[in-house]
Amino acid sequence: MPTITFTDVSFTWPDGTACLAPFSLSLDAGLHGVIGSNGTGKTTLARLVTGDLRPSTGTISVPRPLCALAQDLGLRPDATVADLLGITETLEALDAVARGDIDPALFDVIGDDWGVEEQARSALDRAGLRRIASTEAGLRRPIGTLSGGEAVQVALVGIEMRRPAALLLDEPTNNLDVDARRRLGELLERERGRIPILAISHDRSLLDGCDSITALTPSGPARSRSDGITTPMGATVTMRPGGYAEWAEERAAAADRAEQRVRAAKSSHATEKRQRIAHEIKQSRDERRGRSFHASKREPKMVMNLRRRAAEQSAGALRGTMQNREMRAAEAVKQAELEAWIPDAVHIELPDTQVAPGQRVLELDLVGCPSDDPEAPPLASEIIHPIIKGPERWRLAGSNGSGKTTLLRAVMAEGQVEATHRVVARTDRVGYIAQTPAIPDASTLLEAVRDANPGAEEQWLRDQLARLLFRGDKVFAAPATLSGGERFRAAVAMTLLASPAPQLLLLDEPTNNLDMDTVDWLVDVMARYEGALMVVTHDDDVAERLGLTRTLDLDLVARAVAPGGSEAQ
Repeated sequence: MPTITFTDVSFTWPDGTACLAPFSLSLDAGLHGVIGSNGTGKTTLARLVTGDLRPSTGTISVPRPLCALAQDLGLRPDATVADLLGITETLEALDAVARGDIDPALFDVIGDDWGVEEQARSALDRAGLRRIASTEAGLRRPIGTLSGGEAVQVALVGIEMRRPAALLLDEPTNNLDVDARRRLGELLERERGRIPILAISHDRSLLDGCDSITALTPSGPARSRSDGITTPMGATVTMRPGGYAEWAEERAAAADRAEQRVRAAKSSHATEKRQRIAHEIKQSRDERRGRSFHASKREPKMVMNLRRRAAEQSAGALRGTMQNREMRAAEAVKQAELEAWIPDAVHIELPDTQVAPGQRVLELDLVGCPSDDPEAPPLASEIIHPIIKGPERWRLAGSNGSGKTTLLRAVMAEGQVEATHRVVARTDRVGYIAQTPAIPDASTLLEAVRDANPGAEEQWLRDQLARLLFRGDKVFAAPATLSGGERFRAAVAMTLLASPAPQLLLLDEPTNNLDMDTVDWLVDVMARYEGALMVVTHDDDVAERLGLTRTLDLDLVARAVAPGGSEAQ
């Protein structure tokens, strides 16, 4: 049975920064989830599996061929559908033979795949990608003309065609609509009994169905190296059987036990400290009594000196013993806190974002479906008029390529798009956070946030950024140097801390590429946001947690579902 095996593997970056602490792991056929907060090393682990990186210590054994689906699909701007399917070389060889080239190397490339183009078109059609398979450009169509979800679906079709011996998926459900998620689930069910599948994900529904969970956890707070540079400790890698729900339950129990150890260690340290202080008070009192006794000269001087030296030696030994016990108790506290260490949570205080009930915030005139595909015809001729009022929370739904992002951009622009729909924003306080948040070209993060709120005092902005974990000199970091999670938090800061604050907030697949802690934080922030909300998400769990109670489905042109499932215009 194919197995992915890690033996005493660790990884340290060339500058000496530890990334992954030594670990050993064996993953047989099955679906194995990989979780961890942003920056713990999940992508590094994936690159070790694919061979893009070599471990600092240990060995990795991976069955071949390995198919890997990266978050960005590893695409060049001019990449094609055939590139994602992994058949470009074969198609080029077939084209060369069709032109009369009889080079034997071409036949070696083709092998038995003379019908690969027809097979690819048929596979795309079965996956619901008929518009890609049937067009003249077809397999040579640039990926840039597809939606993010369609690109992922094409890559999944390529995986099915290649029949790999092992599979690596990095956030596979990002951008996938309901149908595409169902097809992914069917693929995983078919393959999990045959090959090992490593799925890096924050999708709880996917993780709940895993055969095991491998967690990457920071070993503790940052430490200072010998050269004075502060660097995080390498993440620990642990695996347990079962899905995410079982893992989370075990983690909660372990956290409770760790907190109990911290409390017990602190109590022991406090006791040792009290005893040391009490001993020092008693010793000071005895020394004063001894000096008084010596002054009265009740015994010969030699005898009194001998007794004093003996008492000082005894007291010194006891003082040293008690100090050592207190130091050991203090070290026990540090160790217990280190073992119970949890990354800092992010917080933010939202400014005034209230919208009065009944206040019209956004009106839409939709004619058919505002599709991203210029070849797609409208689905209806009548005009539909969805209206967002007060602090309503809408989910913008639709299959990949149906035009969800196009509509959000039209709301920001407030106008007409390709003569298919008209947008009327009843407020000029609109905030938008895209799938890939754009950070202005500023010299520092603080400057970028200040540009969004020029009237705010710098200290207030720094206080708010600190709540988002941008502390100390981090506020002076160049935006281009921020990680994916940091860029998202920065985008939230610039949007919600803008002046005036948004009354209508548009979020386009906000949880893509976020770790679970940041998703939880986003849900908490949105729970305190009091304006109108429109969110594009294919994650039912996130939609429920965000309180999205109305839906505009672009596939059905205009179905506004009120709470309880009744139809609303």
